[in-house]
Amino acid sequence: TRGVLSVAQIQGINSDLREKINQGINGILAKQKTNGAFGYWSRHDRIESEYVPFAVDTLIQSMPYANNPAEVQVAIDKAFTYLDRQYFDDAWTAMYTYGVLAQSGFEVKSRARYVLDEQLPRAIADETNGSHQIDLLVMGYWLAALIQDDKRTALIHAELESLVVIQKTSAI
Repeated sequence: TRGVLSVAQIQGINSDLREKINQGINGILAKQKTNGAFGYWSRHDRIESEYVPFAVDTLIQSMPYANNPAEVQVAIDKAFTYLDRQYFDDAWTAMYTYGVLAQSGFEVKSRARYVLDEQLPRAIADETNGSHQIDLLVMGYWLAALIQDDKRTALIHAELESLVVIQKTSAI
């Protein structure tokens, strides 16, 4: 669905793309559990926490093309309720979740600051792949910018610059 959304943004929407987007929307809706989370293969399957913010973000991006916008909005609201009540051990999932919630008007500043100050540094220290470290920092930068935290944005920017210089130097 995300790929089809990208094509629609580049080429413009047509009936074929709209139909494909709505197939994707319906597939996501079919996986939603009563608690607002999404099952991995079906609504009766396990919840993979890292995919829940991705699913709701996809539904949000799909809304302009939805044949059933009221149903999609109900699903988004249920997913927001689920996400807003969760604690995520995984820094990536926490940052993505709080970013999606912040974009939708939820107050997440204190939780976002916690993940940026506590979870992100641990995740970077535990990660041995420099590209994954950069991905984590970019996600942290995005979240810090969303909550309009100039101090954390500047700190992450400096850390990103330093890591990129190290990567370039080690590649030589």
